[in-house]
This record gives sequence, C-alpha cells and structure tokens, in this order.
Amino acid sequence: MKPLAWEECDRFAWLSVPVWVLDLAARRIVWANAAGLRLWQADDAAALSRRTLDCDEAAWDSLGALHEALWRGEPVALDWHRFPGLSAHHIALSTAPMYLAGGGHGMLLQAERGAGETDPAALRGVEAVLHFAIAVVMFDLEGGVLMKNPAALRAFPQLGSEGASFFELFDPVEEGREVWRGAIENGVDQGERLLASQPQPRWYGYILHRAIDPVSGDQAMLLTAQDVTERVQSEQRFRVLFEQSANAMLLFDPVDDCIVDCNRAAVQLLRLASRQQLIEGDPARFYPQRQSDGRSSRDKAIEMAERALKRGWHRYEWLLLRADGSEILVEVTLSPVTVGRRTLLLAVWYDLSLRKQFEQELVAAKEAAEAANQAKSQFLANMSHEIRTPLNAIIGMARLLQDTVLDPSQQGHLEVIRYAADSLLGLVGDILDFSRIEAGKLALDQHVFDLHALARKTMGLIRFRAEEKHLNLTLTVSPDLPRWVEGDEGRLRQVLINLLGNAIKFTETGGVELRLEANGNDHALELSAAVLDTGIGIPPHKLDAIFEAFAQADESITRRYGGSGLGLTISRRLVAAMGGRLWADSLPGVGSTFHFTVQLQPASPPPETVIPMASGSLRSLDILLAEDNAMNQRLATAVLERAGHRVTIAHNGAQALARQRDHDYDLILMDMQMPELDGLQATRLIRAEEPPGRHIPIIAMTADVTADSRGRCLAAGMDDYLTKPLSLEALDLVLARVAANLGPAPLLPAATPPATAVPSPAAMMPTPPALTPSLSTVLDSVLEPSASAPARNWDAARAAELCGGNWVLLAELVGLLLEEWPQRRTLLDQLTAAADPTGLAQLAHKMKGSFGALALTQPSDAAYAVERAGRDGRVDLDAIGRLREAGDATGAMLRQWLAERVHQPG
Repeated sequence: MKPLAWEECDRFAWLSVPVWVLDLAARRIVWANAAGLRLWQADDAAALSRRTLDCDEAAWDSLGALHEALWRGEPVALDWHRFPGLSAHHIALSTAPMYLAGGGHGMLLQAERGAGETDPAALRGVEAVLHFAIAVVMFDLEGGVLMKNPAALRAFPQLGSEGASFFELFDPVEEGREVWRGAIENGVDQGERLLASQPQPRWYGYILHRAIDPVSGDQAMLLTAQDVTERVQSEQRFRVLFEQSANAMLLFDPVDDCIVDCNRAAVQLLRLASRQQLIEGDPARFYPQRQSDGRSSRDKAIEMAERALKRGWHRYEWLLLRADGSEILVEVTLSPVTVGRRTLLLAVWYDLSLRKQFEQELVAAKEAAEAANQAKSQFLANMSHEIRTPLNAIIGMARLLQDTVLDPSQQGHLEVIRYAADSLLGLVGDILDFSRIEAGKLALDQHVFDLHALARKTMGLIRFRAEEKHLNLTLTVSPDLPRWVEGDEGRLRQVLINLLGNAIKFTETGGVELRLEANGNDHALELSAAVLDTGIGIPPHKLDAIFEAFAQADESITRRYGGSGLGLTISRRLVAAMGGRLWADSLPGVGSTFHFTVQLQPASPPPETVIPMASGSLRSLDILLAEDNAMNQRLATAVLERAGHRVTIAHNGAQALARQRDHDYDLILMDMQMPELDGLQATRLIRAEEPPGRHIPIIAMTADVTADSRGRCLAAGMDDYLTKPLSLEALDLVLARVAANLGPAPLLPAATPPATAVPSPAAMMPTPPALTPSLSTVLDSVLEPSASAPARNWDAARAAELCGGNWVLLAELVGLLLEEWPQRRTLLDQLTAAADPTGLAQLAHKMKGSFGALALTQPSDAAYAVERAGRDGRVDLDAIGRLREAGDATGAMLRQWLAERVHQPG
C-alpha cells in the first residue's frame, strides 16, 4: 500500500465516520475529523493532540505490529483491526500508512459502523457530500456504485444508470481494472488519469482507497476525483514548448545544484550527444572557471540563482563551455517554477553570437558613416581654404584700388567685385564652420570678457548695414545683466552677428532690436537673448525647416536675398555647444523674433597688467630654453638675449631635467614636443622633484592652441603657455609677470645692440609694392595663405617682427633654413618609403616649427598636415607631396630674397 501524504487529510475531513491519524511513537492522535473528535470526546484537534491515549500495552503492541506491517507494504485484513479497551469502546478499524507533518511515519485510522451513535443517512455524509465541488463515489468491492454526489453525476452521468460500475470511468475498461486491482491489493491508488467524463474525457486527480460503508458496515472503496484538465493541459503545452523551443531550456534545482531536465536545443547548443550527458553531469562542467567579468563562475551562478528566487526572475549574460572546448556567450533568463513540491528554476538561454555579430556590424557601419561624413567635412574644409586664398588677393586688391583715382564706371565695377567677393567669403566661412561642427572639431574658448562691450561692439559692426536700409537699430539691456562673464566671446559674437544680419537682410522697413536679459545667481548665469525684426516673417510650418542645413523658408527667398542656408544651422549648434537652445516665433508680414539662451559663468573683472615699455626696466632673468628645433633656438635666444636675459639651451626634455637639477633658473621655456622626453613628461618630473617652497615658472611653447592642449599643459604643472610662432608681446607679458613675482633685484641696463648694428627695415629691406602694409593687413585679416605661390604671400615684415625687428637675425635664420631643407627633404623621402608614420610626424613637427618661425604659413600648414596624419598612424602621400612642393618653392623664394638683400644699398 502506498503511504498517504499529510495533505490528504483534507479528503477525509467531510466524512461523518470517525477518522484520525495516530503518531505511534508519541502515543498521541495528531489529527481527527469532526466525527473523530466526537468519538474521542475532544473539543478540537489541538486539545486532542495534547492528550496521551490511555490504552493497555496489548493494544499498543497490536497497533505496533499493524504499523510495521503497513509500512512494509504488506496487505492487512480488516478483521485484524479489532482492539478492545480503547476509551471503553470496541472499534473495528481500517487503516493506511501516512507521512506525518513533521516527517515521521504514522497511521490513518477509520472507525467502522457502530463506532458512534449516528443514523445511517448522516453516516453516509449526504448533507456534506451534496455540497462538495469534487466528485465523490462509493463502490462495493465488485465495483458497483453505492453512493455518488451531484458533482460526480455532473462529471460522470453514466454512473446514474442502473448497474453502473467503476469501470465505466475508463476507456479502455482494462485500464480501470488495473487501477481497481492496485487499490484492492494496496489499500489505495492515486494519481492523475484521463477519465471518461461527459461530454468529453477530461483529466482528473483522484484517490481510490478502502473504506467502510457506514450503512451496511461492509467494506467498500471510496473515490474522490477533482478536475485538473486545465493544469494538465497547461503542463502539456509547456512540455511541447519546452521540447520544441529553438532556445535552449533547462530545469535547475538550486537546492541540489543539479539539472533536472533540458530540451534538445540545450543539448545541441552545448554540442552533446544526448540529454543524459547534461542531466547526469555536474553543471559546473559547462562553465569556464571564470566569467568574462573575471568572477568565479560557481560563485556567480549561486548569486544569480538567489537573485532570481528573490525577485521572481533575473536576466544576465553568461559564458558557457561546450563539449568541444569552445566558448559561447548566452543571455540567461531565470524564472522560479513549482514542480510537485519542489521550487525549480527555469533557465532559458538565448544565443548572443548573432546579436554580437550584428552589433559589431552596426558599429562598423556607424564608423564607416562617420568616416565618410568626416571625409566630406574635411573636403569642405580643404575647399574652403583653397577658395579663400584667391579671395585674399581679390579683396585686398579691390580695397587698394578703391584708394586710387577711378572714374564712376570703374568705381561701380569695383564695388560689384567687392560685394561679390564679400558674399563669397561669407559663404565659404559658413561652409568651413559647418564642416568643423560636422567633424566634431568645434572647441569653445572660455575666458572672461565684458558682455556689455560685446553687445555694443556687435551692434556697431552691423549698424552701417542697418543705416543703408534706413532701419532703426535698438539695443535693450536688462539692468541686472552682469558686465563681466566667462564664456566663449567669439562664438557668442558669431551667433549675434548671424541673427542680427539675417534680421536686417529680411527687413525693408521698421527696425531691428536686440534684447539681453539674465537669469541665475552668483555661481551660474543663463543669458537670454532675443532679436526682433519687422521683416517679411516666416510661415509657422516653416519654422523648423529654417534650422536645417542648406534650407530656407522659400526658394524665392534664396533667389531674392541669397545666402547659403547654413547660418541658422551653425548658430543653433553653437548655441547648443554653449549649453542653450535657439528657436523662433514669427508671423508672415509682421516680423520674426529669434530667441536663444546660453550658459555663462559670472566673473570678476580681470586684473589690469602693466607691461614695462623699455626692456631696461625689466629684471634680468636666468632662463632655461628647452627646444629641439635649431631655428627656434636661435630665434628665441636672440630675442631674449637682446632683452638682457641669460639663456641656457636644452635640446630635449631629458637635458632640461638634468640642467634644472644642476642650476636654479628663474624661468623655463618648455617646448611641448621633443625627443627622449617631451615637455609634459619633463614638467611632471621637475614638479615631482621640487623642494617645498620652491616653484620655478614653466611656460609651454606649442603650436597647438586647442583647449585640450592648454588643459594638458596646465594639468602637467605648467604655469602658462605661448603659441608658436612666438608673439613678442605675449613673451614680454610672460617675462614681466615672472620678473614681478621674483621681486626687487639689481637690474641690468638695457641691452646694447651688438657691434653689427641692426639697420633699419627701410634701409635693409624696402617693402615690395605688392606687399604694402595696407594689403598685408588685409590679407592677414581674411585667412591663411594659399598652397601655391609662397613667394608672393610671404610677409617678410611679419617675419622680421617675429625676430624682434632684427633683419640681420632674420637673414641668419633664412640661411639656416636653407641649409636644413635638403637634408630634411631627403629624410622625408626615406621615411615615406619606409611608411613610418611616427618618424614622419616627428620630422614634420620640426619642419613646422622652422617654417613658422619665419612666418612661412603655407609650408608650415603643409608640414602640420603631414604631422597630423602621422600621429593618426597614417602616411598621407598627398600631404607629403604638398610639403615637398611648398618646401622647394619656399627655398627658391628665400634664396632669391637673400640675393636681392645682398645687392640692396646699405
């Protein structure tokens, strides 16, 4: 006989015959139904369980023998179970083995008729059974129906016919006979089966066990059955999904740390031969020792299971080890499920191989798109530079011609040229700005500036255009707008000029107004600006389109007013870069208002620095110059010594470190890029070795003026930076600051020029007519020189200024450059043939410094292009070709310049 579970006590609670559970070891009754409580004269089950039964030892011995026989699975005849002396009653019993709630072994006992004073109808439990939702049927030992409740008749209407039997519940009947034999032999049979209910078979959970017919007192069989079709079908559907799923599925027991079941997909994923290899093996066999995050696989598996049990589910990535030794990454979803009495974890593995491959392809496609976009932007930038070069000459010559005597017709033609050139220059500028923004190279230059002055000067720049159209131009500034702020003054001016220029362009009558307000506190400031006009206006449905690149509200506007359609796009992106936004309100025929906000920082007025005008009033400084370029060494040394300072040269960062250890210098001028040890590394080492209380000023010298370069200089411990080519004014300012910080000291007299006195620029080098000061100024104010004709674009006067006005020094540096060029050109060819980007970057950096020292912008730019490509790991053959051509043309030009200078009268 199969033992009953403790939970099955509920099946006997409704019976009107006494039923109870005996714990033989404790000699106590641990459960009883209502009839049993009446039999044992107890108020409730708790009170009964505390009572020790008063039975003689012979009765306990008989019960003990019965208990042992039951748990050995031996059949027990009902006539064995008659024990006199139990609470003054003689009770005939039927019994079955049962697991106790605490895990021990007990007996379920049921009293036969006569155990209590109950009438037959009550003993059959008619009243109770009528209200049961589960089917209850009592059969005689031949299978005939003795009693059935309404629920049983609804489920099995065939039991209502005369002569109905237990076997009609099964199809085929032989299955019912097998169940019946098991229940008769073992005392009970239970399980889940498909029974012949009406109108169609359904699944029932049932228990068929021995009982006593309370009416006749004869032995009988009692069946209780509950419809479990929905659950079984759900489990069957789950089983189908489980088996047929393309994703690997497993049932895992977290208590026993074992795999209970798995589907075919899991077997295939791990490349196993059979399901048993996975179920019977240790799960740790299929994990690498450590996961991709470095954690132990076993420890992480325990943690993931605990999270799933606590949260109800958990998802994570997991590395599996296949049977062939290969690894595969999967996404695991763990969900707790109850199977029988156990809580298991359903694990679903999703193969991430295809997803990772797709992600990699997406990244590659994104990078390709970005590279294409960058190439487009670079092309636009290059073309903009190339177009601006001839524009320099056009605009410069046009302005020079305007200063000559012209007849009205010529003056008109020249005005057309100037207007067309200015328009083209604006278009090229827009394209260049747009390409820089698209390439992600937009950098903000944050510094303290006068916001009120910026507004006044900006209005002054566009006032003439407003007066030409007889428009009123108004500036309204809120009283609480702070004067001094920190931000990018140039970009803010660019946005204001763009918006004000558009407002004037599209306004024929009325006026344009700029309003500035501020919101914020002492730590943060939001500038709110609005540009109002009484112009043509914009239709509401076009307000978003006007901010798109190359777009305007109407094609007719482009034909009438011109423009690239980039101004608002650039302005919106500049505003966004400054932490704000740009939008517009407009009504056609009434006017437009363009609003924008930017984030600024309140600031204090910058201190006014007074720079002594005569070098003799400066303290003589002991300066260490760390520079690897010979021309830059000669130039800086000449300028500094002429000002009365002492200069020691270090050819690289390592020499600078060694010389600084041996001598206390007042100032170190440190080149950023040098062999062996660069300027940043040398500065860090110097700062690390400085004794307490000692701080030597270190000034960076770099051609890189980006905010990132400045930040790296200051982070390394440098105090300031100078941009190459060196500005004498900026150098004087740095020297004045250092001298002021050092305090009073004996001053050297102003440096006396060397014996070879410096002739005046007019005597030594008359300015050629093509480079009169006015044209030179015009060209410098437009943009960079061209990639062609370096001789025509070299500003010798500017180069002499970089040499402190020393034309003799300039001639010396020109000669030095001419000596260097053949060797460097040969090295350039060798490094190109060897495809050595690092070597090319280093060589080009030196060339850039040499050319820059003489204000040779075109070859310096060409060298910079080669250097930038080399630092990116590329060998740019086009840039190298341009550098060769520029260097050769520059050399020829400089040799001609030297020859002309020698033949000029002294």
